[in-house]
Amino acid sequence: TLLGDLRGAIKKLCYEFYPDLIVIETTGIADPQPILDEIPYLKFLVRFDSLITVIDGANLMETIDKYPVIKAQIKAADFLLLNKSEMIDKVSIDNAKNLIKAINPHSIIITTSHANVNPRLLFATQKDIESFFIDEKEILKKDISSSNKNCIKHQGLDIVTQAIENFTIKLQGIFDEKTFINFLSDLSSSVYRLKGIVRLKGKPNPLFLQFVSGRFEFIQFLKKEPKPNILVFIGQGLKKDILKSSLEKCLTK
Repeated sequence: TLLGDLRGAIKKLCYEFYPDLIVIETTGIADPQPILDEIPYLKFLVRFDSLITVIDGANLMETIDKYPVIKAQIKAADFLLLNKSEMIDKVSIDNAKNLIKAINPHSIIITTSHANVNPRLLFATQKDIESFFIDEKEILKKDISSSNKNCIKHQGLDIVTQAIENFTIKLQGIFDEKTFINFLSDLSSSVYRLKGIVRLKGKPNPLFLQFVSGRFEFIQFLKKEPKPNILVFIGQGLKKDILKSSLEKCLTK
C-alpha cells in the first residue's frame, strides 16, 4: 500500500542518508489524515514537526464546496499558505481567511505570492534544537529577522506577507510544570512557533520545548548543563512584556 511504502521509504532515508529534514509532498487531491496516522509508527526514527497546506487563494471560494478534500487539507494543517495573493484584492483575502478560520480556528495563516515564505518559519530541525546549547548570540543569528518583510504591491495596497517578529526571553529559575503547561495552552494564535530550553520542577535535566500552532512537546537531554530558560517566540503582533510577565508567574518560589 501507499502507507506501507511511506514507512519503508522513511526508514530507508534515515538509515542510508541521515537527513536533517524530510518533507513529504502529497498530490493536490490527497487527504493528509492517513499519512498523519502513520507518524506514531515512525516515532523511533523521526519527530513530526508540522503540516503545511498551500491554498489557491484565487480559486478557493469556487472550489471548496466542489472538492471536500480541500476542507480536509485545511482542517489538518498547522500552517496555511494563502497563495496567489497578487491575483485577489484585500476584501477577497479577508473573506478567504474568515472561511479558513471557520474550518480550522487554530491554524496559522500566512498570505503569500508564489508561496514565498521563510522556510525557518515552517520547519524546525534537530540542528535547531542543538543550537540552543551554544552561545545565545548564535541562537538569535539563526532565527527569523523581524526586519525582513516581503511586501507585494497590488492595486495600490501593500500586502505584507511575512511581517514576522521574533525575540528571545531569558529567565533564571525553574518553572512549575502545571503552571507552565497552562501558559502554553493559553497562548494566543499570534504565536506561530515557540522553541527553547526550559527547566521544570522535578526534572533533573533541561528540556527542549517545541511549540507550533498550539501543539507542543518536550524533548529531554542527557546533559545536565546549568543553562537558564531561553525561549524564542516567533509570530505576529507579539507583546514581549506581557509574555515575559506571564512566564515569570510560572517560576517556582
